[in-house]
Amino acid sequence: MADFLRRYVIALSFVNLCYAAVWKRLLDIRKPAEFTIKTLPARGEYLGAICGVLLCALAVVAFDALLRRAPRFMRACVLVAGFAFLVLRGQALLPGQVIPTSAFLFARAPSFALFGVVGVALVGAVLRYQEAISRGVTLLLLICAPFCAFTFANSLYAAASPATLKDGPLAERLLRRPGPRVLWIVFDEWDQRLTFDARSPNLAMPHVDSLRNESFFAENALPPAGMTMLSMPALIAGHRVRSEKLLGPGTLLITYDNGTTLPFGARPNIFSEVRDAGMNAAVAGWFLPYCRTLNSYLTDCWWQEADFRWNSYGTTFHDALLNQPRSLLETARFSPFGQSLPTLKHARTFDENFERSKRIASDNDVQFALFHYDIPHPPFFYDPKTGGMTSDSWITYTNGLALLDKAVGELRADMERSGAWNNTTIVLTTDHFYRGSQLVNGKRDQRIPFIVHFPGENTGLSYTRSFNTIVTHDLILALLRSEVRDTAGLQYWLDRHNSD
Repeated sequence: MADFLRRYVIALSFVNLCYAAVWKRLLDIRKPAEFTIKTLPARGEYLGAICGVLLCALAVVAFDALLRRAPRFMRACVLVAGFAFLVLRGQALLPGQVIPTSAFLFARAPSFALFGVVGVALVGAVLRYQEAISRGVTLLLLICAPFCAFTFANSLYAAASPATLKDGPLAERLLRRPGPRVLWIVFDEWDQRLTFDARSPNLAMPHVDSLRNESFFAENALPPAGMTMLSMPALIAGHRVRSEKLLGPGTLLITYDNGTTLPFGARPNIFSEVRDAGMNAAVAGWFLPYCRTLNSYLTDCWWQEADFRWNSYGTTFHDALLNQPRSLLETARFSPFGQSLPTLKHARTFDENFERSKRIASDNDVQFALFHYDIPHPPFFYDPKTGGMTSDSWITYTNGLALLDKAVGELRADMERSGAWNNTTIVLTTDHFYRGSQLVNGKRDQRIPFIVHFPGENTGLSYTRSFNTIVTHDLILALLRSEVRDTAGLQYWLDRHNSD
């Protein structure tokens, strides 16, 4: 019995360290994470983690008992593999990731060969010094065993009274005023060059091409910043952002180029100005907590948190018990079970967001709305051949563009059926370019798509002057005031308000 308890404590310590990413989510939520998540850890997540560690430790003890009858070489291989797994999973406790897990598990040929050589060398060393190495690893795990008490005790304390995050109350719906209607649609990480100038020959985008040919199309638009956390606040406020500082779940301090520092959502912003003008505004988005920071100006709001590995396990005890151990075998993109948990959540976020935004798009009482979609931002999940999810881990940005085109077509068809298409100006753009474009063909282009479609117009206009889309804030207000009514008027307006 004493020997079993000793082995169980060692296994418990091993599993507990492998759960490092889970514990970091539950016990060490940092301020940057708090701002972009919708809910803090629930009671089921804490209890699921404790039970998961206890059960997985039993499985490790059982596996160790079988391994003792295996050949010496196999035991050496398992010891090396177990140590490598512990290093990969346990490094989540460090401030930064030392070894990219995806690169280790799914490396390209040169790196994979290097890891193979190192692995063979380690197996050889273990074969020669197996007893001494086994004693060293065992001692290390026994030293770390008290960490189990720390994680379990803190989890039970947090589970007793889990913290919550709440969105603010919605503004009262106003009577519809006569005047234009504007939809501002932001596809996250949408690249100009890979969509139009250097499109894959295997990619067809009929809906986007059709919209481009009957709209104002900017060939050289630039984003305010290269990341969502800076770009979207800049676009919403109408001022370029110098820096940002996260202070907690409800506060993102933004310092603008003029030196002013204000929390995200503070007046003035596009939504407060629309509200002050007596118009209803709505948001359906992701990543930023729109409903937590902007609800006082909105009559309808929905948002979904950013999807990370550590917040994709689920919130119930059942989901946590199953998905937390599964997450140990996945990266953000790759999974032996088909779609990884973050990819599944990313797909679910898009589906929910798209359905909510379609309803808002057909609500004529809403005169201004922002739709911020999580596509074609990775991870990619769409299979254009089947029109659904795919378990192929090697799908690319091109698949994300195909889904974007499908979404544009579906949204337009839905608005045409409701009659909203004929009285709505569409501003179609992105927050920033595709940051992984160099992985596609070795090039990066900071230009982004910018398309404006006016109701009733079917003749396109290409605008070649370079400008920064920070002007979107002022443009939307000009559209709602009927100061800009058509593509020719927009060209004239941009010439006067150009910001590059």
